Amino acid sequence: MAVSRSDLEDEVGRFLGWGRSAPTTGDAATDIEAIVDRGLRQFYYPGVLRGETVVHEWSFLKPVATISTNAPVSSSTITVGSGVVTLLSGNWPTWAAEGTLSVANEDYEVSVRDSNSQITLIDTSVSIAAGTSYELRHDELTLPSDFAGIVGPLTYSRDSQERDIQVVSESYIRAIRQDRPQSKDAPIYAAVRPVSGSTYGNTYQLLVWPCPDKTYRINYKYNVEVTDSAIYGGIPHNETIMASCMAIAETYAPEQSNRHREIYSDLLAGSVMFDRQANATEYFGYNSDNSDDPLMIRQNLRYATYTNRSGTTFPTT
Repeated sequence: MAVSRSDLEDEVGRFLGWGRSAPTTGDAATDIEAIVDRGLRQFYYPGVLRGETVVHEWSFLKPVATISTNAPVSSSTITVGSGVVTLLSGNWPTWAAEGTLSVANEDYEVSVRDSNSQITLIDTSVSIAAGTSYELRHDELTLPSDFAGIVGPLTYSRDSQERDIQVVSESYIRAIRQDRPQSKDAPIYAAVRPVSGSTYGNTYQLLVWPCPDKTYRINYKYNVEVTDSAIYGGIPHNETIMASCMAIAETYAPEQSNRHREIYSDLLAGSVMFDRQANATEYFGYNSDNSDDPLMIRQNLRYATYTNRSGTTFPTT
């Protein structure tokens, strides 16, 4: 029931008269790839539907994710030469590449975790004598590779309550770190920072302040950066995606009618309705008068009355 990119390309190729399997080389392959790209973009970012005033945003392109912090570590001592930090004993934590190394009130951002005993700083000019104490803070958290922006608030649970983290600018985080570098507590502020070109291959980081003093599970929703290797939406939308690609293919074949454009328009409306219903709110908050309580409804019906046209009043039970 699933649809892959190759399925879309084969269907487009067959529609354009190139057989059941899409060509893999030449102009035909280039055209098919461009058609599928355009068809996917048309579905993921649709225009305003007939009778509406705003575009629909797909829920599956705004997933909810969780990211976890860790308490600072400061066991053993270190030696630093040309930005390479060697741990005297023990192992660097797996999240070390996301950390900030603090030595004598100076902070150094980590570039990469080379091994269990070595990490490399972004500033490779740093050298520090052997036997120096340190603290490695986990305050720069790696965001998913398909991350394209925060949607709504960030939250975490503390003392059985859900707390918010305010999203601010990166410059604000840097300024407050300089002002209060040793602060450790539950995160209050967070900022998104692009780190393209980093040696550990991530695109964005989440900077938090204060430095987390323990493990916090931060929940957030984000926009997905779609890729051409994945088909988003799942089985309920596969026929709509196929129709979108076929509607684009029709523009490459002038002798064809616009029937796939019409099919796509109908299927798109159905997909939008399905997405809205699947994510509709069923609970709108606390109802203080209890009017929706089944017991209250039965009691109200028990004592309700009905007056007929002649003016005679009767109980409804």
